Amino acid sequence: MCEKNPTTKKSSGFHAIYSEEEEARLIQEAREQYLLDQKLRMAAMRRKGIAEGIEKGMEKGIEKGIEIGAKKAAINLIAMGFDDTMVSKVTGLPPENTPKLRTK
Repeated sequence: MCEKNPTTKKSSGFHAIYSEEEEARLIQEAREQYLLDQKLRMAAMRRKGIAEGIEKGMEKGIEKGIEIGAKKAAINLIAMGFDDTMVSKVTGLPPENTPKLRTK
């Protein structure tokens, strides 16, 4: 019946074009949303990586500071006449490191 009526036929064609455009618009919106989600995930991963890197760097810095402090204490103990065994016990440095510090 709608094939015989030119107005209905024209309206039906418009609906088909509108449906195709609507479908294309929805596909484009879904694609844009996917890309935005990807960007947000990447940004979150980047922030997490930076935070982990900062944390590891701080840990290494603290360890290095402790090591430098122990070496300075060992040098002072050596200057005060302590033997290598006592310097090692007090500072926590390995006994094989003490002779190296005697030359400083």
